[in-house]
Amino acid sequence: MEKNIFKNTTTNTEQGNIGLGHAIAYFLSKRYVVLEPLTENQPYDLVVDSKKGLKKKIQVKTSNFKVGKSKNIWQIGLSTSGGNTKKNTVKYFDFTLVDFVFVVLSNGAMYNVPSEKLKNNKNCFNLDPIKYDEYRVFLQLEDFAVVSQQKHNERIDYYESKIQMLEEQLETFRKESKKALTKERYTFLKNNRKVERPSYAQLKEELKSSTFVDVGKKYGVCDNSIRHWMKMYEKYGKDF
Repeated sequence: MEKNIFKNTTTNTEQGNIGLGHAIAYFLSKRYVVLEPLTENQPYDLVVDSKKGLKKKIQVKTSNFKVGKSKNIWQIGLSTSGGNTKKNTVKYFDFTLVDFVFVVLSNGAMYNVPSEKLKNNKNCFNLDPIKYDEYRVFLQLEDFAVVSQQKHNERIDYYESKIQMLEEQLETFRKESKKALTKERYTFLKNNRKVERPSYAQLKEELKSSTFVDVGKKYGVCDNSIRHWMKMYEKYGKDF
């Protein structure tokens, strides 16, 4: 069963409001500025302002009525009468007063037809989906999806840069902490020596002619202590 977006409407006004809503949604999805007249006695329902600053007047029409044997042709009323105007008179369509006729069908299909194409129609016209296919339009939801994806990617890039910055700050903090701990350890070790050790230059000179064991005996320590002294001098400096 074919869907009918006007199924729950009870008046032409309700149906027209649904059509108007679809038209507004379409032009907004195209990033147009949509303007609506304050009064109802205008020949157009909307004015759309494109990115290039071109303002176009739009008349919105709806239809849930098919004609012809195939029941594939939609009849679109162009004139207004009765409750659609304050006076009980008929207003025939004048293509010079609008730029486009935006048609919303009960099956949800939408067409944005240039008014010039309807210059020979004053009361109504038959919309053949095949003939008018070039004027069929769709909500540009994919544009919203692209924008959403772009924002999502921007958000990811932002947080990734934040994480990178925090990691760099953490690494800097670690290095500074290590330096502070190294300096503190340096001071502690230097002030708590049990054996007075020779300078780096003297120790190095003695090792040229003596073994680690012999040098260790001289200072009352083992050979591994001499190796440790040399390693600490090389790590913390010759004045350690």
